[in-house]
Amino acid sequence: MRLYIIRHAKAAPAQSDCSPHPGGAEAAADFDRELTDRGQAQARFLAARFGREKIGVRTIVASRFPRALQTAHFLQRPLACDLRTDTRLEVDHPVSEALAVIKDHADERSLMLVGHNPQLGELISVLCSGLPPQELILKTGEMVVMDIRPAQPVGSGKLVDRARLSESAADETIGSVETITSRR
Repeated sequence: MRLYIIRHAKAAPAQSDCSPHPGGAEAAADFDRELTDRGQAQARFLAARFGREKIGVRTIVASRFPRALQTAHFLQRPLACDLRTDTRLEVDHPVSEALAVIKDHADERSLMLVGHNPQLGELISVLCSGLPPQELILKTGEMVVMDIRPAQPVGSGKLVDRARLSESAADETIGSVETITSRR
């Protein structure tokens, strides 16, 4: 399986005056965060790349948090694929739940996950043992692409690519883009 792991794009800071939430005011403030202009530029950058490359993803599975869902919506447009939400990809969920999402989609040739750190960084670590620590960190709006065995994903990952719109390009224009890319 070709797995696309994407950390949500840059979001606004948490506001303390958000709507009531079962987890309390702090959880509501974190849940309600939406993409900033920079975050939208990051998501558009990845979406444009997917539009050019025709990657064949049929399903995006995303956290329900607005910042992840908004990122996923940008990515869904050029892919013309299904978008599903899954609470197992939300903040403070263990990496075992992300692995369960992958196993639930083991019959697919490609899958895209859109969620949060630290879960996604831990997922990369579990899938690709032996990577140096700096390779396990996902910045906002960053994509990691790997090939895995979905039925037995732990340790099966091979890092294929990573990409992210540089902060300077996001601040200036979408036209001048610098990417972080590493192919293995």
